[in-house]
Amino acid sequence: MFPYSTIRRAIDRMAPRPIVAAAMTPAECEQAVRRALRVLPSASCLAQAIAAACLLRRDGRDSTLTIGVRFDAAHRFHAHAWLESDGIIVTGRHALVEHRVLLRDAVNRNRFNIRHV
Repeated sequence: MFPYSTIRRAIDRMAPRPIVAAAMTPAECEQAVRRALRVLPSASCLAQAIAAACLLRRDGRDSTLTIGVRFDAAHRFHAHAWLESDGIIVTGRHALVEHRVLLRDAVNRNRFNIRHV
């Protein structure tokens, strides 16, 4: 367990791979994460979003990691993370309901750009 800022710095240090074949599309990344969940079914939504961001960044694709929170009807607190790229929700689609966005983090080829909302 590491703070999110430590993980961000580690991802920033990842070098893009030389593209030999076509770069991974957001839809292909979504499929890859779903396949990985067969092996690690308890991976959190944040872990899934960070893994997908790494895969897409490695292939030179931009994405946006979002962390949101909400209270349900019984006043229980819920947090959720999801990743979007090229208008596609790559991870976290299954639990998307109305969340108040706490953090949007643009993951691009060069670095993360946190946008406070």
